[in-house]
Amino acid sequence: MTQRNAEVDFVKAVMIVLVIVFHLAWFTELYPEAKSVAFNKIAMPTFLLFSGYFCHTDRPWNDCMKRVVWLAVPYLLIETAYVIGCTQLPIQEHIDHLTVAAWAKYVFIRPLGPYWYLQMLIICQLLSVIIFKSHFVESLTGRLCLLVAAVYLLKDLMVFDKAIFFVAGLALRQGGVIIEKMFRPSWWALLPLMVILFLPQPHLLLAPILTWLAICICSAIACRLPERWLRIPLYVGRNTLVIYLFSPVFTLMVKPLIPFLSWDSSRLTFAILGAVVGVLGSLMVAYVLDRLHVSQLLFGKNHILQ
Repeated sequence: MTQRNAEVDFVKAVMIVLVIVFHLAWFTELYPEAKSVAFNKIAMPTFLLFSGYFCHTDRPWNDCMKRVVWLAVPYLLIETAYVIGCTQLPIQEHIDHLTVAAWAKYVFIRPLGPYWYLQMLIICQLLSVIIFKSHFVESLTGRLCLLVAAVYLLKDLMVFDKAIFFVAGLALRQGGVIIEKMFRPSWWALLPLMVILFLPQPHLLLAPILTWLAICICSAIACRLPERWLRIPLYVGRNTLVIYLFSPVFTLMVKPLIPFLSWDSSRLTFAILGAVVGVLGSLMVAYVLDRLHVSQLLFGKNHILQ
């Protein structure tokens, strides 16, 4: 494994843990500002940035479209299951009466739960493939401007200020920027990061800087940890997609444990437990799907665990 891949996987592992932790409602209701920063301004922008960077539009049409299709299939199935679950569970997104029109709205326009990221990723990848493979515009700058315009026109389907991180990642890739040179490991990044976090209302333009600083800090940690300590986080980082897909099931499963953990007023014990259960449970589901040879039907791969 190259050093570059190791750093990226470590960053992804940190971010997926943040995603799980800040989907635990009992924990996040105590730390709403932390969720706003860690989840909305660091974790999800990082995933979108990396997704854009690793969007290989230089591959043949069939390969590019297969990647889109095999994101769409699990998204449609899992988002549908989530929507149906909302009709049965006493949660904030509870649906009293589900119709075909309501299902279509929640799946294609306004996704419920955490799967809006996959919808955004599918749309952004599809737009990127169409624009870069169809040669509507020959120059890189023109293609990127066209992609930004397309993303903006579809802002009713996805959040523009998050989708633009995908475009930024793709721009870095297409511009020949090497990712380890862009996100150099640095402990000094902590200083400006803390300054931005303590601003009363950070400007929207500071969001990319915040994401960049967080990635640099995570890379610094990865570079200084012994190799044996990196094995688990690197494994988690290689499998963030399946963790993102299946972890909501396990965040619901730990909810009944709240009365037994009320002794911890910080609720950090609950957050740690939720993260561990979410990661291990998701990996277990993926392992079972691989063993039952179901992964080929859902993801177009013989094995989804990497």
